[in-house]
Amino acid sequence: LHDALPIYRVLSLLEKLAESLSTAVDCYEGPVEVLVAGEEVDSAVSMLDEVLGCPVSHIETDGTAPLGRHRLIEAAETEWLLFLDDDCRVDESLLVAYNDAIQSVAEDVAAIYGPLIFEGRRSTAFEAYRFTPFVHPLQIAKWKNNVEWAPTANAAFSVPDVQAVGNFDVENPVAVSGEDVDVGLRLNAAGHNLVTAPEAEVYHSTESWNDLVGNIQRVYTYGLSEAWLVQRYPERTESLLCSVADGIIGGLVMIGILSSMVTLLTIPLLCLAWVLGLLLRKIKTDPTTPLVAY
Repeated sequence: LHDALPIYRVLSLLEKLAESLSTAVDCYEGPVEVLVAGEEVDSAVSMLDEVLGCPVSHIETDGTAPLGRHRLIEAAETEWLLFLDDDCRVDESLLVAYNDAIQSVAEDVAAIYGPLIFEGRRSTAFEAYRFTPFVHPLQIAKWKNNVEWAPTANAAFSVPDVQAVGNFDVENPVAVSGEDVDVGLRLNAAGHNLVTAPEAEVYHSTESWNDLVGNIQRVYTYGLSEAWLVQRYPERTESLLCSVADGIIGGLVMIGILSSMVTLLTIPLLCLAWVLGLLLRKIKTDPTTPLVAY
């Protein structure tokens, strides 16, 4: 079982991951090897090697998620590879939970996803962003058993199966986003099942999600990745009528988001527009998804 750690942020966040992962390693009876993907992360590798007490290897990349995940799959010498992001903290039972899940799943399962649970200080910008559809995939493992894709910040992949469908696509022009959707869709198309493990919990820091400008940039990045995915999967795009409906729904949600950030404008009518937008999106997408996910 390998833990692939894309290193894109500050060491202070990575230290929290290392401390929690050390406890998880102690609770897990099997061998653990850590692969670190990134550029100029020698200090991170040294710190992980010291804290974890297990083999730690560095895979040099350009710092982008698609190439990092691609090279980690190439370098993995085990059947399964567990991806974790560096701004997370893992539950002490994480490795045990994934090991149990791997042992119990059917042979056609190519990926297992655990939930990402936010922890830390929550700014107004975070609370507004939390009620958008960009966040609910992070916790989809809490209410769905089978998925088409889920974020790779807490996910275990069957290395041979990912390699068989061409690995993570390094032609993805977006630095961080879209590669998780793409590989999930290709695994599904190849006849594999993608399942969840609700008990394999990872806690995601809100530190990088509390900034309004950062969240706007994140939405822009997600838009770029969605445009790339539309080009790759034109058969999955919606009709113009559906696109117009999405625009109206998105507008209602945005009104609510903006009103929540300006105290003087936060009046019941504007908040009602927000909730109405969320309800319409819920009805249009997946009626089984809890509203809180949005």
